[in-house]
Amino acid sequence: MVIYNGDHYVLDVPIKDYSLILKTFDLNRDGVNELLLGNVYAQSGTTMQSAELVDINKGKARVLRDFGTVIRIIVEQMTRVGRSALQSSSRVLLPPANSPIIV
Repeated sequence: MVIYNGDHYVLDVPIKDYSLILKTFDLNRDGVNELLLGNVYAQSGTTMQSAELVDINKGKARVLRDFGTVIRIIVEQMTRVGRSALQSSSRVLLPPANSPIIV
């Protein structure tokens, strides 16, 4: 991941499998943002989104919390009276409420 501040290059950090910056936070108020990263993966009628919270410090990324798969959408094809229809069901997966994020 290459990070810019406007047109100014800041740093290049290797991040595995994540292609979206969903939100930025400064959880520990150190003036450096933590990033909520996301990735969308689709195959065979199933779309999944995963998320990870990372801290970027001194040119390195440290995973604060790997949320794993947070959304799963399954699209199934059904046949009704000779016609084809698509039905989707989604499941939102949330981390346990009592698991704190330590920065």
